[in-house]
Amino acid sequence: FPVTIPNEVERALVMAIVKSTIEEQKLDIQRINEIIGVSQKPMAMQKARRSLVIQQINRTFALTTGSSKELIHKERDLYEKRTYVYSTDPDTAFELNKLMP
Repeated sequence: FPVTIPNEVERALVMAIVKSTIEEQKLDIQRINEIIGVSQKPMAMQKARRSLVIQQINRTFALTTGSSKELIHKERDLYEKRTYVYSTDPDTAFELNKLMP
């Protein structure tokens, strides 16, 4: 499926999530904050920006592919229940990995 992500920050985040999913890992909040450039900002700003970027990526994915599935999934961290980790469907990750240089 063709996926175009023109925004460099969004593209970097998708690539990082794809890579971590292929490696059977999850991407944590700290790493996402670094990628989107808010790691030194107040926590409320980090949360708002992270949410906005992920929503935009999921919207773009849905519009581009016609899928009702979200590209980026969030789930509670198994070790730290107060925080989340992020990943994507493994099949989608392998497909995107082939398409994205």
